[in-house]
Amino acid sequence: MTNSDEESLFAEYRRRYDKKNAIGLFWLLYGALLFKIYPKISVSVMLWLAVGMCIVLNIFFFRIWKCPSCGLSFGLAWSMKQCPRCKASFKSA
Repeated sequence: MTNSDEESLFAEYRRRYDKKNAIGLFWLLYGALLFKIYPKISVSVMLWLAVGMCIVLNIFFFRIWKCPSCGLSFGLAWSMKQCPRCKASFKSA
């Protein structure tokens, strides 16, 4: 792999990592805002909202959080140093 390939791979990894974190933070803040706006919301409604947020987060994580080189999904791992399948390194060059 050339240095340019490694840099573009790291840039794509970093873009996906930042996007994943932004989506997670958005949903966390959204849930907190809903709870603040509607403090007397019933427990069952909050449970349904939490389940819905988990489903949406998982869909986004499994669509976005993949190796930019081979496409392997990282699953619930928060940060990766290397792809377990293709061994692509995700460190800055």
